[in-house]
Amino acid sequence: LSFCQVLMIIILSIIFCYKFKVSKLGLKKSIEAFFIVIRLKQGLIRAHIYFELYRNNGVLYVRLPQIKVIPSDFGFMISIENSIKYQEKFTSLDISASLGRYIVDTSYMTDDQSFFIYELDDPTKNRRFIFSSLKELKDVQIDKYRIPVDKKLSFELCHNLCVGSTGSGKSYWLYYYVIALLSRFGNDSIYVCDPKNSSMAIIGEKIGHVAITKEESHKLLRDFHQQMQERKQELSDLLKSGLDRDYRDFNLPPRVLIFDEYATFRSSMKTLATKKGGKLLVAEIDEIIDEIILQGRQLGYFCSIAMQKSDSNLLPTHIRNSLLFKQVLGQAENTTYITAFEHAQVPARKIGVGEGFYTLQGKTTEPRYFTTPKLDFDIYDAIIELTSEL
Repeated sequence: LSFCQVLMIIILSIIFCYKFKVSKLGLKKSIEAFFIVIRLKQGLIRAHIYFELYRNNGVLYVRLPQIKVIPSDFGFMISIENSIKYQEKFTSLDISASLGRYIVDTSYMTDDQSFFIYELDDPTKNRRFIFSSLKELKDVQIDKYRIPVDKKLSFELCHNLCVGSTGSGKSYWLYYYVIALLSRFGNDSIYVCDPKNSSMAIIGEKIGHVAITKEESHKLLRDFHQQMQERKQELSDLLKSGLDRDYRDFNLPPRVLIFDEYATFRSSMKTLATKKGGKLLVAEIDEIIDEIILQGRQLGYFCSIAMQKSDSNLLPTHIRNSLLFKQVLGQAENTTYITAFEHAQVPARKIGVGEGFYTLQGKTTEPRYFTTPKLDFDIYDAIIELTSEL
């Protein structure tokens, strides 16, 4: 190499390192980002998304929208300058062909609407928690009231929905959720309604709050609601010191009512109402569920609903819309995504058992990818250990 060639390589390397912040992204990721930006610029030109400057001797000179690379834990983010002229094109722009192995996790405009942000996810990077012992699971506690889901996602205790067909990993998610609650708050934190009398009923029996028959389910629901009303009365005076406070501010433990297959529960309640000959019973059950969903968040009383489909005839729309954390596990049909998320469009990626998409109020309204933890230990033994600790 000549001196000029060596000098040019050094200059280009300095520019490259400065532009792509190698110290933050790392060399490998910076090189990937460099070529992604090049392909993005080529794509913008082919899509005629550029600002015309002038023509000279038949040559058109243009300025491309500004493109920035922003580091993130699981890949990086791409920021593309917005404009009035091309905003409509940007809202439907698919940049996937320029991303190589990366996948668009979500996209949105900045608050001032001056840039489009594309958050990229690296599918080769393992984000799943794999717990080989109960101790490992208990050690991953970022906050007492926040449940870790994978290395990128956690959620604050809230009403939640888990949708998934047989074999999607829904039951294992419930096992993990129960163990996470038990390890933090003890037996009294969990109430299980399992009208199918499946493995969740076995776990519920060990915990001590479980309903299997129609009559038991009705009683458990009423007892849970009654306890919530008592806490409401308890908090009424405490909240005078701050109306925006909730159960956590007074160190009160949460209570979670888990419905394993809510559609079966709802059907059994209708059967019980018919048996007792009362529309009043149906109205009472609906009113209790509504009150728990609408009032429980501040009081620390939550519903966790698991089902195979969340159609409005199985789960009333107003209840579904009040569930802040929604998950669809496994490969699902578009109608399943529409009813759960009100979106048919999910990130284009292959989904396996224990994987899926979610929405979480305050984090994203667009479906995003997640994984559920893998439990490489005896789950029932862990339940016995946790329940015997108290």
